[in-house]
Amino acid sequence: MPNCTVLEPDLALAKRVIRHTTGVGFNLNEERDPVSTMKRLGELPEADATGRKPGIMITLDWKHARIIDFIRCKHTIEQEHPLQNMNISLLVRRDEYQAFAGSDVFVEATRLAHACGDPGILLKRCDETANATSPCGELWLHPNEVCNLGNINVSHFLIGKKWLAKEFEACVLNCLVFLDAVRSRFIYFNDEMRRVSER
Repeated sequence: MPNCTVLEPDLALAKRVIRHTTGVGFNLNEERDPVSTMKRLGELPEADATGRKPGIMITLDWKHARIIDFIRCKHTIEQEHPLQNMNISLLVRRDEYQAFAGSDVFVEATRLAHACGDPGILLKRCDETANATSPCGELWLHPNEVCNLGNINVSHFLIGKKWLAKEFEACVLNCLVFLDAVRSRFIYFNDEMRRVSER
């Protein structure tokens, strides 16, 4: 299975994907009542044998008509509420940041982020066309795009003040081969995911 993906807010597909503990991102810009949709999505994850639930990222444009409801939705909820398993973030284009920073939305988002940790803010490049990310915000993804994540401990390639450039390059290339091999074994949830991943 892919590490994570972004989907349209389609409950039937989301249920299939989340059942396999894949992290999912959703953008709710087209939803009239994003908080109600979030609650329905938040009821889908079930804990696996280790007690872990798949992560969910919800994004919403800072100018959405229901943005204040979105910002406040996690402020007073109990521990087992469906929204607790979600990261929520405001989408702000870089060229709109000054307007955002001078708005009541910014003031309320800052107040509640300080109080309960949400919402976050995702700054978008002006040429970025995706509106959602993987659950921890690592990658901008369009619907049905998937991510296949790995990591490299860069500190292992710094000995004193000497940077081991050739060794680092070799490691990166080996990791890319490994991640391509992992991707070739993915079980995709629909044909569009496969098409997008393999292009």
